[in-house]
Amino acid sequence: MPYALPSKQFLLLAGLLALTRFDHFAPIPDASLAVFVLGGLWVGGGFAFAALFALAFGVDVLAVGLDEARAYCMTPAYWGLLPTYGLLWLAGRHLARQANPFAWTRLLAVSTTAFSLAFVMSNLSWWLLSPRFDMPFVEFWQAVARYYPAYLGGASLWLLLATLLAQGMRARRAAAV
Repeated sequence: MPYALPSKQFLLLAGLLALTRFDHFAPIPDASLAVFVLGGLWVGGGFAFAALFALAFGVDVLAVGLDEARAYCMTPAYWGLLPTYGLLWLAGRHLARQANPFAWTRLLAVSTTAFSLAFVMSNLSWWLLSPRFDMPFVEFWQAVARYYPAYLGGASLWLLLATLLAQGMRARRAAAV
């Protein structure tokens, strides 16, 4: 099969991932979660998923190289992001099979469920696989639960912006016909 250039959507998502992932606590929220849902929706394919995951990993390695304090998250638990992002990608693939994937009620239900499950998966893998600390599960969960609103809010914000962009482009194409 001949090599195909990356799509505009893939390049947009890769750029958004690279620009926002570098500092998870910056004023601009990390777009990683939304990028994987949108990647499943707009791009699909295992190669695109692997490329975006490799990019996320590369950005994280670069961040650690520039600031060793960021190495805190680089433990065997990091690989829990693989199934976490895979779940988000599959949520996007599910949306892609819908007649109108950007219908607000469906998008809200699927994305909120996917982002919530991703929060549980990533934190559960951190608790199970990270050697950084040893605390009972309930205590751990109480400590990380406070991050859930920002986790859900940041991902939802990026998805909302993508939805508005997609609807604007659809309206522009319809008006041109």
